[in-house]
Amino acid sequence: MGDKSQTTDTPIDKPVPDPVPDTGTPTPTGDKPPTEPTTVPGPPPTTTPEETPTVPPTGGPEPVVPGEEKKEEPEGEKVPPVA
Repeated sequence: MGDKSQTTDTPIDKPVPDPVPDTGTPTPTGDKPPTEPTTVPGPPPTTTPEETPTVPPTGGPEPVVPGEEKKEEPEGEKVPPVA
């Protein structure tokens, strides 16, 4: 029966912690770099507050450019930019 107690103390558990530090070596460094850059450039371009105003918030049927066609709206002449 005493043998069973020694089985738990056997150096079988020691080899387990050894492979842990080795895990860093086998892991390809190429997998880590691509994961970081992909997250950095992704969010910035997607969240552009300047692109939001591009949408016609006035409810215009056509995409009016902020600055040029806006002059025709205040004039009162609701004529589509055919020219």
